[in-house]
Parts: sequence; structure tokens; C-alpha cells
Amino acid sequence: MLAAFYDKEIEQEEIVHAAKVEKKIKLHGMTVEELAQAAKILVPDLKFWLKRNATITELSQLINVFKVPVGVEWQGIFDYPDEEISEDEDDDPGHIAVITYLDTQNNLIKIADPDAHYAGKDRQFSVLQFERRWWDINCIVDGVKKRRYEQDDYHLIFILTPPYVVFPESLRMKRE
Repeated sequence: MLAAFYDKEIEQEEIVHAAKVEKKIKLHGMTVEELAQAAKILVPDLKFWLKRNATITELSQLINVFKVPVGVEWQGIFDYPDEEISEDEDDDPGHIAVITYLDTQNNLIKIADPDAHYAGKDRQFSVLQFERRWWDINCIVDGVKKRRYEQDDYHLIFILTPPYVVFPESLRMKRE
């Protein structure tokens, strides 16, 4: 969804394949670092930036000053009836979505959600409702040490930019 901002269409299956997470995605999902690895392969002309422990002010700067959509990890709100949930879907509300609009004065945030039930139409929430749910805990599988551990992704943001863009450094974002 972030790549589409730069007129690059990528299917979710392509991202999963490029990140090499086909075997783990249904049970453990995908980390932002794995998403960054997929971006290096699928959109090598763009740079992937991320930051944990971001603020609403930083999110607002990216959207309203620098005019870029921002990816987030959050505890999504899925309000469709249970009978619409397929067996391919899990019950973990941890979710990646893209913030497309933020107005702190009017307490409004719009989220582009890749979930099939919401694709194509931005969802609206209050900023306060979003901020309470702006976190995720990911299960990380260390293939070398054969261990699993949890990674807390509190207020995580990520963006794609052309390689010459440096403004994310002013927000202490890390280039992946």
C-alpha cells in the first residue's frame, strides 16, 4: 500500500514470497523488518524507514508536513460478523495498516486497511481510539538459536521514500 503512493503496485502474496515468510505467516504473521527485506527486493529504488516509540506529533508531521502515508502496527478493529471470518484468518488483532489522514484538532484519523473486508475505503477512527490500540507484540522465531521471543512494537511507524529523501532522519527514523 505504501508502494502504491509511488505508482508501484505490489500484491500481498508477492510481499510474503519476497520476505520468505510463507511457512510462518499464518501462525506468526510478519514483522516490519521482514517487510523491509521484501521492500528491498520489490522496490529497490525506494528506501524503507522505521521507528518504534513514535508520537502522534511525529505521525502528524509525516502525514501533514512531509505528505507521505505512514505504515503502522496496531491492534486492528474488525467489526464484521463472525460468519464472515474464513478459516484462513487468525484471531490475532495485531495488524499492519496505513495512516492516510490525521487531524488532531478534530480528533480524526483515517486508515487504509489491507484486510479484504475493508480494502478500497479508508476507515475512520478517533485519534484517541487509535492511539490506545497503536501497539503490537510479535512472536520472533530465531532460526539459528531455535528460540522464540516476543518483540514489543509500541507506536511503530514505517514509510517508503525515494533514496534522496533525508527528512526521516530529523525524526530519528532508522533506514532499513
